[in-house]
Amino acid sequence: MKEENDIESLLIRYILKEATEAEANQVRRWIQAHPENEQYFVQLYEAWHQALPSGTDAIDTDKAYADFITERFPAPVKANKKIFKASVAFAGVAAVAIALWLFYPTNVQPDNTIKLSAARGAKRMYKLQDGTIIWLNAGSRLDISPDFNIKNRTVYLSGEAFFEIGPVKKGLPFLVKTKKFSIRDIGTKFNVKAYPEENLFEASVMQGEVSVENGELKGMGNNRIYLKEHQVLRISANDLKAPSAIQKVQNTDFEKIQVLQISPAQQINYSGWKDNVLAFDSNSLREIATVLERHYNVSIVIADERLRDIRYSGTFKNVATIDDVLGIIEENTEINYTKAGNTITITGRKNI
Repeated sequence: MKEENDIESLLIRYILKEATEAEANQVRRWIQAHPENEQYFVQLYEAWHQALPSGTDAIDTDKAYADFITERFPAPVKANKKIFKASVAFAGVAAVAIALWLFYPTNVQPDNTIKLSAARGAKRMYKLQDGTIIWLNAGSRLDISPDFNIKNRTVYLSGEAFFEIGPVKKGLPFLVKTKKFSIRDIGTKFNVKAYPEENLFEASVMQGEVSVENGELKGMGNNRIYLKEHQVLRISANDLKAPSAIQKVQNTDFEKIQVLQISPAQQINYSGWKDNVLAFDSNSLREIATVLERHYNVSIVIADERLRDIRYSGTFKNVATIDDVLGIIEENTEINYTKAGNTITITGRKNI
């Protein structure tokens, strides 16, 4: 019984951000050790947020804490409590406080879903019944479960979206499902990029902390990647089945799977699109062309293959036409472009 109380006390200190770094590391290892541990942690985290009053800046933290610790749950399996005393086996790259889970593959979309979309050349903002605010990027679609906010809080994303999750609703975690991944979140802000025509999955955390799991590698040992606020996870979808890929994560040698630490100022590179900002940070011309095609609803042809890997950095805010963007890129790189109707052809300058 004492051990159970010690575990709960440590989890509570971790959630309240009062744990030491050594204690925080114990919590992360314990959560990772068994699915029931992870579920128990999520329940505690939800209970804490349920105890916080909503819609006010003045919070009685003492009362909230008292309400929180009186919310009891079945203790996790005893066999896994010993993990608290185990040595560190995983050279992680960040921390975990709220759970974001990726599984591969995900379920097929249900029938009778509510369909939201943003056409190429446009973006849309929606507020869901639970208070969640979602921005859809150009060329994206979001399907909402018919039982949303009743039996579940599940949405299905094809494309890119920024999520500002509404208040925690006990027993109804927020789930974002894409073609190859499922993401579970508890009260945070994050961006998900999962266009079906691309093999790159990208998740960036603006607020909160997350844990990412590759479901196909279950049973292979340490198969989770940990992300903090201001970190970005990039995974090539074609590499998810390779056991060596997750091993590279454990060794913090990211070639196929990357976890990037970004500054608050760099967040604009990943979520600026919702504020009508196009931000490129040493992106290839091929990547830039893909973004511009969606943003301006055009077709871009890179006629010279040698140009596809040219790198460019720059930020464009509230730029109305693609000519303004390409004009600046043209001035600062070795490209020329011509426009015929809705098609843009990019060529290299002579002697490139």
